[in-house]
Amino acid sequence: MLNVNNVDVDVDVNNNEAEVIPFSRVKITDKILQAQNRPHIGVMAPGNRVSVNTPLHECQRPLAETRIHNYIELSGTVDWNLFGYITVVRYEDGSLAIIDGQHRVDLVKAVAPQVKELPAHIIDVNNDQYAAKLFAYLNGVAIRKVNNEELLWAEVIARMPAALNQKRVLELAGLSCGRVNEGVVPSVNRATFAKCLKLGETETVMAAQYIKAAFPDQGSIDLVLHGLTRLLTLEPYTSLTDTNKKLGQMFRDWFITELPNFMKYRDVCFKEYRNNSDWQIGIAYGIYDKFRVYMDRQGKLHQCKPIETIKDLYLKGLN
Repeated sequence: MLNVNNVDVDVDVNNNEAEVIPFSRVKITDKILQAQNRPHIGVMAPGNRVSVNTPLHECQRPLAETRIHNYIELSGTVDWNLFGYITVVRYEDGSLAIIDGQHRVDLVKAVAPQVKELPAHIIDVNNDQYAAKLFAYLNGVAIRKVNNEELLWAEVIARMPAALNQKRVLELAGLSCGRVNEGVVPSVNRATFAKCLKLGETETVMAAQYIKAAFPDQGSIDLVLHGLTRLLTLEPYTSLTDTNKKLGQMFRDWFITELPNFMKYRDVCFKEYRNNSDWQIGIAYGIYDKFRVYMDRQGKLHQCKPIETIKDLYLKGLN
């Protein structure tokens, strides 16, 4: 086996024609190996074909390998109905370069190494300048990309499990996200909500319910939702979620009834504490610090867990 210009070549010692095997830039995992054994979905689009080893144009962005792994996670194999056509430019000397579709190409190289040609829309060009212009137009200038919230709605309609789970929790929390639960106030963007869910579903729902009760007219609650969820899922402060015990009851009542009396929603975002990349820790730190001040005035500070854990995390983020 030789590797020539990023193409693996199986050399036949009997001087028979060598077989060109597509070189994959994707790390071959167990899931990809499993996908290689599954039948493809649909058939290739008709029309022009180009070699799977057609070089990428220099304007192409870096490969986002996680996109390919996520695709395999969802589809399990190559779905030609989704593949469509890659876009290729052809110069006056006959040379070709891919300007759109590199992730689909690498998907096929990883999952279907037996495939040697792909359906392509071939555009004749005179120079690199126009080729780069085509890339720009195909990737956001002339075409508006679907945003995360629009994608969630489409995935819900498609009955995709992860999207249906997000919809379920949004309903539990009384939140909307794009067209999912459209009209329900407040709203949250999908990226924030997904991060909160990774921290904890129960805590995300609790945080949303507290914020809705405290600030019922607030239209969007991304910042405080992420910060409060972070606080409720951080050891040793998980006891704040236990409303069957006194501390949990006091925190709930303080957040819903006391906090709105002296702080507006924008102040609970603690902008002054969000001066590092882990900004949700700053919001969590601000909320807990205010709660401890309240408990101190009530003569019950001894019931609270020390603030040092979250304070240290906040200060660490400033270094």
